[in-house]
Amino acid sequence: DVDPASCLEAQRTVRATLWFSESEDGTACEWFGNVFCNPPYNNVASFVNAGLDQMVKGHAKQIIFLLKPAPDTAYFQAIARDASICLVNHRIRFVFPEAEVERRRQAGKKVESPPHGNVFLYLGHESGHERFKQVFSTIGIVKR
Repeated sequence: DVDPASCLEAQRTVRATLWFSESEDGTACEWFGNVFCNPPYNNVASFVNAGLDQMVKGHAKQIIFLLKPAPDTAYFQAIARDASICLVNHRIRFVFPEAEVERRRQAGKKVESPPHGNVFLYLGHESGHERFKQVFSTIGIVKR
């Protein structure tokens, strides 16, 4: 239903009913129903905290976060406490807007994939944890 940290290119895959771009503040908006969030690495804590807040308020019913593994951070500890976690067994190839691709190339950065692995974290109702495990165990180890 909602992707609070997205772009037009990503929506070709995600296809959220409502999504917010970098120029909008997805952390200040109401998230509802089923949420997918791949926050920008320079603002992960704000998005995780906003998601947890939306769950507490009952607005978001289920959230899947796509994050860099960072178990030493407060935001990761806060979300991992109640989440199912998929340790992805490969590098995810991300889709970037053309302007970002060009900026990365000029800076000498990789465009194809991140220099680190990723995890998916699921928050939601009990049956959702089972479904998450069923689906995501095809791309990595899933633990709760």
